[in-house]
Amino acid sequence: TEGAVALGVGDPDAARRWADEADKARPGTAAAELLRAAVCYRRGQWKEAAERAAAVTRQVGPDPQASLIRGRALLAVGRRDEAVSALA
Repeated sequence: TEGAVALGVGDPDAARRWADEADKARPGTAAAELLRAAVCYRRGQWKEAAERAAAVTRQVGPDPQASLIRGRALLAVGRRDEAVSALA
């Protein structure tokens, strides 16, 4: 999606705007929340990234991208055991 491309080229603000637009079109989509989690991770907002990634997993079940974001974010805030569990 455009949001993922924006994030990939280093524009987290544009990625966040795309996530917001996607939410307006289809509220509550896991894809928009996953993009927000990735934006938070890129910005160093580890706690919010982990929370958003966990929300994706609760909504859709196991998701490799959400687990990776959550695990890395938890590791960044020193929650090693939880990070290992998220990445397993």
